[in-house]
Amino acid sequence: MRKYILPFITMLIINFLGLYLGGLATNPGVKSDWYQHQILQAPWTPPGYVFAITWTLIGITWSVLGAWLWKNKKELIDIYAIGWFLNLSWNFLFFTFHTTIAAGFVIVLLALSIFYILEQLRKSGNQRISFWGYIYFFWLMIATSLNWYIIFMN
Repeated sequence: MRKYILPFITMLIINFLGLYLGGLATNPGVKSDWYQHQILQAPWTPPGYVFAITWTLIGITWSVLGAWLWKNKKELIDIYAIGWFLNLSWNFLFFTFHTTIAAGFVIVLLALSIFYILEQLRKSGNQRISFWGYIYFFWLMIATSLNWYIIFMN
């Protein structure tokens, strides 16, 4: 357990830095006039506070998985980093520039990168640790459906 403390703290800092930077791009985000009134949203769009709770949970759980990868599966850290960058990019594309189609493709690439990590863990017999990644992947499936609904309905 001790060997994971420094990697976990490092991953927390990296992931919450990403959330902070994404928040800057998103501001005012779900409260913006564009998001609230100018686009047709999916009927299953959660209330704004759910996003803050979800991303906090993901920041923590994804850091657990990242710390484990750092110590045990270094070959997957590059994919993890690509996912971090794609996640951050999505915020700018969607909320800052309102390029919903580009954001839609980025979120699909993000989901594929996460799925790749989870599949590699499954193949190597590490299904137990992949639980932490499935929390993120599950949210990405919801977020992807919300993004593509906006693309198709607006």
